[in-house]
Amino acid sequence: VKWGEDNTVQPNLAEKWTIDPAGTLYTFKLRPNVKFSNGRTLNAEDVKFSLERACDPKFASPTAGTYLTDIIGVRERLAGTAKEISGIKVVDPTTVTIQIDKTRPYFLGKLTYACAYVVAKEAVGTAGATMTKPEQMIGTGPFIFDTIDSNRLVTLKAFKEYHEGAPKVDRIERPVVLDAVTRLNMYKQGQVDLIPLERQDVKAIQADDKLKGDLKFFDRPSTWYVGLNCNLLPALKDRRVRRALAMAVDRKTIVDGILGGQNVIATSIVPPGVPGHRENVAGVPYDVAGAKALLAQAGYPGGKGLPEIELSYRDGRPDVELVAQALQQQWKEALGVNLTLQ
Repeated sequence: VKWGEDNTVQPNLAEKWTIDPAGTLYTFKLRPNVKFSNGRTLNAEDVKFSLERACDPKFASPTAGTYLTDIIGVRERLAGTAKEISGIKVVDPTTVTIQIDKTRPYFLGKLTYACAYVVAKEAVGTAGATMTKPEQMIGTGPFIFDTIDSNRLVTLKAFKEYHEGAPKVDRIERPVVLDAVTRLNMYKQGQVDLIPLERQDVKAIQADDKLKGDLKFFDRPSTWYVGLNCNLLPALKDRRVRRALAMAVDRKTIVDGILGGQNVIATSIVPPGVPGHRENVAGVPYDVAGAKALLAQAGYPGGKGLPEIELSYRDGRPDVELVAQALQQQWKEALGVNLTLQ
């Protein structure tokens, strides 16, 4: 399955599926004559193999344990106590069933993630091996890996037998450019056709007669949040500490002052456009006095005794760094909490 443009799950390799009355048994009927990029026809055994490969403990997928553990038998496969995933059954060459542990309305959405992609068994190599060469990267998508220089450039060519029709673009070159300024300069010089634009560059582009017509805005179904690892810092296991930190974040200042008002304040984890989003959620209020009181109740008045918190953030995105720096300042000024950034 895949995400559609309307942000709903749509058929892809499976042309249709049914769910039993209990909501736990999914039966997928594969499209006929879907081709891998090596010319072989996809079958149900490929689906089973690919999911079991992603859950092979030798492969050590960083995402399979998050996205696939609803499937019965995945935990055992990840732990190395089972060679197969018991909840995945091949019924016939074009039919596969997946049994999950309980009713989960969001399960199909999880199957859109990369750890559920179907690959050709004969191409990937030995068990647990990571695909590093184009000849190993045999899938069913609209493009085929052509060349890979992981630190510089990835090129792809059109797969003419793609099941939804041959792509309209014959070739894609994807430069690996981590620095936002360099990306923008490459666009200005005509070296690339498309870039994500940093917020701080928007006004300059809007004032540029040559470039302003190229600027397109899209709502992005994503949320910026701070994840607190309670296992690394036991103090965070106290709900009062976590809530105090949340209450000390001035989201309005971050969105309007630091980010120029181009973002929307998040009051819940599910963003607009994603099923489950709720409008008019109050969320955790910005309340410095209340945050101080909670932190003191937890045994850390003025932040005293609370270990330093280390915040890791995504490199190469200036706005992410600005938000991290704002959190560092707000928590220090409001609560006396020390935050180090990396």
